[in-house]
Amino acid sequence: MIRPLTTNPNQPAQLYKEFEFAASKAAHGVQAFKMLMLQEENRAIIDRAQVSTRENGHPENVWRVTSHPDWYDRDEAMADRVVEQDKDAQHNDLINAGDNFMEEGDDGTILANFKNANEKLSLHWNEEQNLIEVHLPSPANIRFEIRTDSEGPTKYRVTAKGSSNLYASILRSIAARPHPNSLKYLLELLASYHDIKSRPCATCGKLLDKEPQLPSVRRSQATKDTDSHTELLWEAYHEACA
Repeated sequence: MIRPLTTNPNQPAQLYKEFEFAASKAAHGVQAFKMLMLQEENRAIIDRAQVSTRENGHPENVWRVTSHPDWYDRDEAMADRVVEQDKDAQHNDLINAGDNFMEEGDDGTILANFKNANEKLSLHWNEEQNLIEVHLPSPANIRFEIRTDSEGPTKYRVTAKGSSNLYASILRSIAARPHPNSLKYLLELLASYHDIKSRPCATCGKLLDKEPQLPSVRRSQATKDTDSHTELLWEAYHEACA
């Protein structure tokens, strides 16, 4: 739960979002444990131990692994069922939140809203050339170009001005994004690279891998803030860790 406090994000708002998400995951973990402890089989074991302690002053027998060699498999399967139920509930919440986030208007409205929410970024739209330019300022200093293509497999094609392995890796991640025809999602994805030179990998916790390469893969989770507005929380990964 305290991992977000060690990542040193550039903006306090980002730290708040990450910590809020981590706290939510921890709360779900506590709830899963509570469900395990309230299951009839587990309650019967605890009640029996308490009765034995009151009557005899100590547990009735010393339990040994050899007495029930399948104990770990049974407990693991039971825990897995509870965890899967909890994951299903979280997944449904995220799907609903994601669907709400993807509700879009026309391109002009989406671009205007995005520009207002990201004043530090430079955005230019040439409607006649079907071209959108997004520039992430330093330290990222990445220039993206989005071209609309109504006849292609995806409506929005992205390129970046650069020829390094990092740019190629970023473009691979962008090409594999979900919601390929959502301009709103694409813009949020591009903006998430603003801290690519400072955000460590969510899997290995390192900024550079063995190559060495920066975490160029971005994955999102839909979350709701205190006002029930849907936002995307982004995590970074190295290609080898994703």
